[in-house]
Amino acid sequence: MRETAFVLAALFAACAEATPRQIQKFNFDFDDNVFSTKAQIYLSHKTTHQETPVSTAKWAEVRQLFGKPGQWFEFELLPTGLRDFNDKGPRGTDLFESQVQSALDDALWNWKAKSWGALIDAMHNPEKLEHTAFITARMHSPEGMMKGFELLRRRRLIENVPRIDTLYIVGWDGFEPQMKKLLEGQAKTVAQRTDEPVKKTEEIPADSAGRKAIVMKYLLDALQETPLPVGAKPITDREGTAKEPLQLWGFSDDDFGNYMTAYCVLSQEVAEKKWPHVKIILFYSGKLGPMEVPRDEACAKRYGPIPKKKTGARRTKSKAGGPLPTEVSEEEYSQLSLVIRPDGRPRQLLPEEGTYMGASVPR
Repeated sequence: MRETAFVLAALFAACAEATPRQIQKFNFDFDDNVFSTKAQIYLSHKTTHQETPVSTAKWAEVRQLFGKPGQWFEFELLPTGLRDFNDKGPRGTDLFESQVQSALDDALWNWKAKSWGALIDAMHNPEKLEHTAFITARMHSPEGMMKGFELLRRRRLIENVPRIDTLYIVGWDGFEPQMKKLLEGQAKTVAQRTDEPVKKTEEIPADSAGRKAIVMKYLLDALQETPLPVGAKPITDREGTAKEPLQLWGFSDDDFGNYMTAYCVLSQEVAEKKWPHVKIILFYSGKLGPMEVPRDEACAKRYGPIPKKKTGARRTKSKAGGPLPTEVSEEEYSQLSLVIRPDGRPRQLLPEEGTYMGASVPR
C-alpha cells in the first residue's frame, strides 16, 4: 500500500512539473529603461568637425533630427561614436561593468530608470526570471554584459541575474549568426510538429529597431507554442471587454522609435491572426518633446500609418477598448502603454487592470 502511495505521489509530482504554466514574460531594453549609465554617444558637426557627446536619452530624441531644419541639421554620428557601447576599447569586456559601477558609486547620479522596479520583480521571482529577456542595441558580447548584471547582484540590488541566453544584444557582432541559428531551429521544430516543409526564415534587418522587432517575433512564436495550462486564470482580454485565459507578454523601451517600430511590426502580425493566445503589451518609458508627426518615419513608410499624437494637449477620453487618444500631454506620453487588440489596433490599459512590468495591466 505504501509503495502504491509512493508511486502515485511521484506520478502526481511528475505531472505537476510537466503541466504548462500560464506565463508572464518580461522583456526589457536596458539603457534609460531599467538603468542609466554615464555612457555617451559621440556626434560630429559636418562643418566644424567638432565632437559633441550626448547621453543615450538625448540620442533617442535627436537621432532622427539629423538633416532636418533645426539645431541638429549638420550633425552626424562619428565612425567611433558608439565606442562606449562595445568591447573593442582598452577595457574590453570589462567596459559595461565599469559603467554600471561608475553610476552606482556616484551619489548624485540617478541610475534608476522607470522600469527598474519591474526588473527587481522579474529578478526576484524564479518563474518570472525564467521568462525574462533583455533586448538591447548595445554592442557588447553577452559575457561582457553578464559582468554588469553580476555586479548588480553582488551589490544586492537584484536577487538573481538573467541567463546569458536571454540577452539579445542586437548590435553585437555575433548577433546575426546567433539569431539565424535560433530562427532556423524554431522553423524546424514547427515543421516537425505540423508535418509541413521547413519555412524560410526572415532576413536579419540592419537597423537596431528592426532587429529588436525580429527578436520579439521569435520570442512570441515560442510563447505561442507553449500551451496554456488546464484551468488557467482568465484575465482581461485583448479587446478589454471580457475575460479570457491568455499568456502575458510585455516589452518596455525608452526610445520612441523602437517603441513604435515594435507596435507597427507586431500589430500587423496580430492582425494576420498570429499569437492568438498571447496578450501583447508595449510600454514606453522615455520622454518626448513637442511632436506633430510620428517620429519614426521609416516605420510609417515600411509598415503603414501609425497613430498620430500631439504633446502639450489635454487627454481626450476614450471608451474601453477604443483607439488611443489623438492627443496626449508630454507627461502622459512618458507613461504611454498599449495593448494590441486582435485586429492589430491599439487600446489603452484600463484602470482596473492590475500591475505588470511596473504599469497597469489586466489581472
